[in-house]
Amino acid sequence: MDLQYLKEKAEASLEYYIQKPWTRNPMEQLYRDYFYFHFYNLPNPRCRLGCYICYHVEGTQTHLPMPFKKGVFENQFYPKKSRHAELCFISWFRNQKKFLDKKLSPGEKYRVTWYMSWSPCIYCVNAVIRFLEENENMDLTVFIARLYYSYSPEHRQGLRRLHQAGAQMNIMSSEDFEYCWETFVNHRRTPFFPWDDMDANYQRLSMTLEAILQVRCFHPCSLCSHLHTPCLPHHLSLDLSFPLLRASSGLPAPCWGTRSIPPSPSHMVPLLSHLPVSLLPFPSW
Repeated sequence: MDLQYLKEKAEASLEYYIQKPWTRNPMEQLYRDYFYFHFYNLPNPRCRLGCYICYHVEGTQTHLPMPFKKGVFENQFYPKKSRHAELCFISWFRNQKKFLDKKLSPGEKYRVTWYMSWSPCIYCVNAVIRFLEENENMDLTVFIARLYYSYSPEHRQGLRRLHQAGAQMNIMSSEDFEYCWETFVNHRRTPFFPWDDMDANYQRLSMTLEAILQVRCFHPCSLCSHLHTPCLPHHLSLDLSFPLLRASSGLPAPCWGTRSIPPSPSHMVPLLSHLPVSLLPFPSW
């Protein structure tokens, strides 16, 4: 096996891929060049219009070597009704649920894991939140290769809402890409070749996601009574999505997470805009 030739092919796949038939949705495995092209974690790549979800479904008490179900979804296109990959998974799960329920022990929960080429759009966020509300016995963990419109306030708020609904969100690391290669890609026994900027892109995207999710929260009553200021309505949301805060008010600055940030309690509200808080500059990528 010529490793140099395979590496050159992998590098070429970061720029283009050869379109192949997608015979069913979900597929059992992803084509090699599809994986390199669509999961390349460059924050703002060109021509990545589709979204792919590598998924597995298992039980929280299951110790089997293989999950209940695993596969790969892509966006559904013409001639069928157009649907994003998230909606394809939700529809598939609803159809499979009666069968999957038989595999769960009494009181056991589903553990669903997604590896996504793009983070969900705002419309899919709403659908996933409803899906989680329908399935209270489900834990959803999402690993993301790239953030979709991360500069858009609407999409940033959507990721926060999904996080608050209970979904754990992480940026894909080099270990996650290699796991996907071994688990979801028809690699034909060829090794995975990480691209040169994989770790740098991971650091940038991780900082951005943590900044989006890390909105400092305080209990509304204790905060307002201490400052002798009126309470804002609890449903208001203020976007202070900066990676670092230096609080001159004496309030503690938020700490950084590593891989994921636990969901914020629903009874907490964000830091109020009139507090004397100085913000360190957000890096301009």
